[in-house]
Amino acid sequence: MSLKEQLEGLPDVADHEYVWMVDYVYDHFDAFKLIACCSTGTRYEHYLDALIEIEVNASHLLMEKMQREGLNVLPLDEDMVHILASALFNGLFETVRHDTPKEKAVAYVDTLRTFYSAGWFKILGNPMRNVKGISLIFR
Repeated sequence: MSLKEQLEGLPDVADHEYVWMVDYVYDHFDAFKLIACCSTGTRYEHYLDALIEIEVNASHLLMEKMQREGLNVLPLDEDMVHILASALFNGLFETVRHDTPKEKAVAYVDTLRTFYSAGWFKILGNPMRNVKGISLIFR
């Protein structure tokens, strides 16, 4: 997939992935409640850390791809990318920790997605503003 196609699809991919995640978490709510609240000392203690690491790696790959394609992307260090990914996943898990009804969790996670999508492009220096043929609109 070209970078243009990948970047144009980010809002739609994000919609799909977050809905899938919320559905999965709420379909297995009791297990995720244990992971979120009672996993210290178990093999699931670092489950959230593993999800964050996957997100950090994917973020770095996308930023590197954008730079290789000549987009002017402001540099972010490893710690900042980790903090952003951690805040996102902790937001999702807060819905579990607080027994948020699924309908509200979907709305909350959609708001997080909107916030993070716009925020990422802002802190990266809006690299898409000068690319012909790409129009990113974050709902």
